[in-house]
Amino acid sequence: MFEMNNSSLSEIASLVREAESIVIISHVRPDGDAVGSQIALGASIYELGKEVILINEDGCPSNLEFLLDSDKILRPSDSHIDADLCIALDTANHERLGEGCIESTKFVKPIINIDHHITNEGYGDFIYVDPNAPATAQIIYELISSEKLPLPPASRDSLFVGISTDTGSFRYPSTTARTYEVGADLLRMGADCGALSSAVYEKYPYRRIELLKKLLGNLKMTSNNKIASWCLDLKTKRELFIEPEDSENLSDLIRGIDSVQVAVFFEELKDYSVRVSMRSKDVDIVDVSVICSHFGGGGHPLASGARVDGELNEVEGKVLNKICEIVKSPKNLNNFFLLLIKKRRIFFLEKIIESFLKLVSIEKKELTASIVSSKKLSQEEILKLNKELSSVLKYSINLDYRVDESLIGGFKIQIGSLMIDSSIKN
Repeated sequence: MFEMNNSSLSEIASLVREAESIVIISHVRPDGDAVGSQIALGASIYELGKEVILINEDGCPSNLEFLLDSDKILRPSDSHIDADLCIALDTANHERLGEGCIESTKFVKPIINIDHHITNEGYGDFIYVDPNAPATAQIIYELISSEKLPLPPASRDSLFVGISTDTGSFRYPSTTARTYEVGADLLRMGADCGALSSAVYEKYPYRRIELLKKLLGNLKMTSNNKIASWCLDLKTKRELFIEPEDSENLSDLIRGIDSVQVAVFFEELKDYSVRVSMRSKDVDIVDVSVICSHFGGGGHPLASGARVDGELNEVEGKVLNKICEIVKSPKNLNNFFLLLIKKRRIFFLEKIIESFLKLVSIEKKELTASIVSSKKLSQEEILKLNKELSSVLKYSINLDYRVDESLIGGFKIQIGSLMIDSSIKN
């Protein structure tokens, strides 16, 4: 379970039952999981006789307006919301809730953070993050079912759509046996798989096809056809009257090319920034959440994103160069880095990759690693880290680990003659 968690589903249910008014929010440019989780939890709580307010910075996208209660998702107003409890769903970074939502809920306490992203920052007063869940909607299902909360038709259908969209219609590697069990239970309750799937996957506006034509026209293949990317500029968006939901999941098409390991979609925004959406085919080769974290974003190992300041061409170049570095890195070194990041260790991607690439040329099979950091690890964690280093790098590692209380962040590491100092002092 997520190391920052400080609450359980039963504790969250108690907070919900104690509150009289509850506001539920999710991330900007909401997808099926964000909207589905909001509607499902909101409809359930409403059945308890509570006042429920659903807000999202961008409202409900048009492609999800077929869902029951979708009209209850409102954009934030200029006034502050008066409520007893705030629940943030499917949002790894507090800033991704959007300025309007953050401002309108700034006086609502406590805040519950429920999510399934490994990159969640652990904001809020009560935190429940399960990175093993393929969708936040599955967590909401577990909350409702385990705590005997109401599950009306609006919750049922929204949970099915939330899980389906975040698992690629139950296809992605994150899908588990439990996911199918949850889906089956929702069908037994009356969810119409055919109708809901048709509404999600077979009701696109024609402008989406026009957009696809434009994107295919600037498709770029790099790194021996291992990376596929395309760009959407402001001019094309204006010409085709493109809505944010029109480009949803289009990158899955180019990820399907047999040689492609990473697919990237660059979208120019009005505020001199670029939205980057990234998809990986195999997490053992490339974990895109790590790359997006490098640019201030995050998400899942196979699907992540970031918002990067700069001109479209400039951002495209920087991001593609970073992906090329990872794709070209020796597999064992890349996996080593991914392992450390997933476990929320103290290292930075760029420094570690650069340094351990140099280790390839070291002939001796026993090395001493001296690490000084701001983070205290238990003896068990130190032994585990030592084992991971030795196993992945194929060297026998003698690990000397120390904590320096004068540091407020970062680390210093020396292996052989290599020294990296990215520590931050008071």
